[in-house]
Amino acid sequence: MSDFSASTNTFWTAVRVSARPVLLGALRELAEAWQDDRDATVAAMDRLSAGLRRTEGGWDEAVHDLHADLRLADTDDVDVDVEAAERLIAELQAAVDRVRRKVTVVADLPRQQERGAA
Repeated sequence: MSDFSASTNTFWTAVRVSARPVLLGALRELAEAWQDDRDATVAAMDRLSAGLRRTEGGWDEAVHDLHADLRLADTDDVDVDVEAAERLIAELQAAVDRVRRKVTVVADLPRQQERGAA
């Protein structure tokens, strides 16, 4: 499995980007926080789960709070080497092309049905 990849979602309606280093980094930091102070980590996770029930912006706020409470590093930015970036660009373009073809086919359905009924 490569660190970064792009593909279409199940229904070919959107491009899905996977960034394994982001997931692994976040899980590692969470495990380290657990190792350092289980009680604080459990309390922070409880507050995060409460964010699932909040309305507008509640989840984002809960994630921000967890991030701050456990002093997690900023994992929004990831360095990608040139070779991986070039491969990712090609995968992104291929996925975008597949989604565009699907959208075009779906958009043409009413016209095709009209021709068939005539």
